[in-house]
Amino acid sequence: MLNKYSKSFAACGLALCAVGGYAGYSVVSAYQKPVQVVVATQNIDPHTQITGSMVKTIEIPAGGRSESAIDDTSVVIGGYATSKIYAGQQIIQPQVAKQFDETGASGMALSIPDETLRAVSFPTDSASTANGNIQKGDYVDIIVNLDGSKNSTNATLTKTILQSIEVMDIAKDDSGNVSNITLLLTLEQAEVVEHARSEGEVLYALNPGNSRTARTAGVTDKSFMERLGFRVVPAQSAASNAAAVK
Repeated sequence: MLNKYSKSFAACGLALCAVGGYAGYSVVSAYQKPVQVVVATQNIDPHTQITGSMVKTIEIPAGGRSESAIDDTSVVIGGYATSKIYAGQQIIQPQVAKQFDETGASGMALSIPDETLRAVSFPTDSASTANGNIQKGDYVDIIVNLDGSKNSTNATLTKTILQSIEVMDIAKDDSGNVSNITLLLTLEQAEVVEHARSEGEVLYALNPGNSRTARTAGVTDKSFMERLGFRVVPAQSAASNAAAVK
């Protein structure tokens, strides 16, 4: 027979088992409790702006939730991927970033699609941008008209220097006229365009947005006159002929 002490120990043991069992059940229950997380519906490359079709919310057991996982799609939509995100992957906070200026609009830095590119702005006008019809997201070919008096060749030259360049942004003044164009360029391309601007006039031709490029020889004073059917005599020869006539 159990004495009163044995009965007390047995009761305590049963109570401890009950408490332990309940605690274990609570832990398992919490681990299996469904929670919401945001996952990618497709592969998302770095610097890509995330849209509603790229993400969705699903329920998973709490134990499978990644640390810093996002549970609301509104947090990520409109932001930019800071690293590669794969389809079906839970999206965690460091993988998405948003930049905002004083107006609440998204900033530009994270929307640059390639680490080799830079957003570079140049002053321009409507006449140089297809009568002001070039818009953000369009592609342009860049044509320069070099003033011969500003270079050692003393020859005016018109030449297409870059093709299929993406327009990052267009700025307009209060009258609706284009005042600035922002392009996505490599640093080398940016140097070429900036130097061209310092040497002459730059024109932005609206490109249909394909990857086709065309070879152009450029136009000089001599080649322009020859295209019109005139025979151009070099200045030295003209001077010699004039001396001979005398």
